[in-house]
Amino acid sequence: MLTPDVAPLTVVQQQAQAAAVRQKVYPTPLTAAEEGPDQQRARLRMEALVEREGAREGEGDRTGDQRSLDRQLAHRLYLLVQVDGRWQFPHLAWQPPESARDGLRRAITQSCGDGLATHQMGNAPLGHTSLASGDALFLWRHLYVSGGVTVPPGNDYAWVTKAELAKLVSKELGDLSAIACGPFS
Repeated sequence: MLTPDVAPLTVVQQQAQAAAVRQKVYPTPLTAAEEGPDQQRARLRMEALVEREGAREGEGDRTGDQRSLDRQLAHRLYLLVQVDGRWQFPHLAWQPPESARDGLRRAITQSCGDGLATHQMGNAPLGHTSLASGDALFLWRHLYVSGGVTVPPGNDYAWVTKAELAKLVSKELGDLSAIACGPFS
């Protein structure tokens, strides 16, 4: 099929029409909307939330409370319990007839109380280290789901960052933070 060449004036006219359609300016009364009281409250609430949370500083940072999950919001937090003056991960000796998963649930319940809900990440341990006694300590990753920690009287707990973890755990465990935290902050 043969078609005649389009005249240059026609090409310019077609381009101008296409640009006018793309750049249509609507009258101001159609585009400007007044902000009603509900919209204003919602906008102000959102601005306050962004201001508060954007700083990534929680109430626990302001008060110095290491028992609060509302701290160090830019970092992962790890749960440590203090037993007999020593900081450690919640743990217990495994009892052979129980499965590893049941043993982990029992360790968390006995160390942290019934109120703490976690989710086990995977079916294999994250790593292990040898203790001075010759026993092996296996590390498993759990994610916090909900609830709070309740430790027995005389014990304490803290939610710590990787840097704080390295300072608190016993040196006999070696570089536990590298095993437990890996490359994560």
